Amino acid sequence: MVDAKLGHTLNDLSLQLRTRFRQDIFTYIESAGDEEPENQIRTRLKAEYDIPSCKITPYIAGELFFPLGDDDGYKTETFRFICGADLKINGKQSITVEYFNEQNLLSDKRQNIVSLEYALEF
Repeated sequence: MVDAKLGHTLNDLSLQLRTRFRQDIFTYIESAGDEEPENQIRTRLKAEYDIPSCKITPYIAGELFFPLGDDDGYKTETFRFICGADLKINGKQSITVEYFNEQNLLSDKRQNIVSLEYALEF
């Protein structure tokens, strides 16, 4: 996985554009297509608002998934809408709560995902 990020902060609002190259290599082969690695580019735009005097930082983001190596060319396959919040417990601990709405743009397939993350830095 390789990331490239560009960001800008204006007062309490932060904007970030991230492009990520990701390659999946399957270790369990179920079909002939699993023998080839899957490559994709993911581009995400995120807006985060740092509320003064508050430990909670809400954010929203949109992410597009572009598979590489398809014969059809460069097209988007999946769109993901994300909203969440970071809660800083103290200088070394934080909790993140996120909701993802992911839609495959080539079919009617949708996923709703809720995520809870605890982070401890040491």
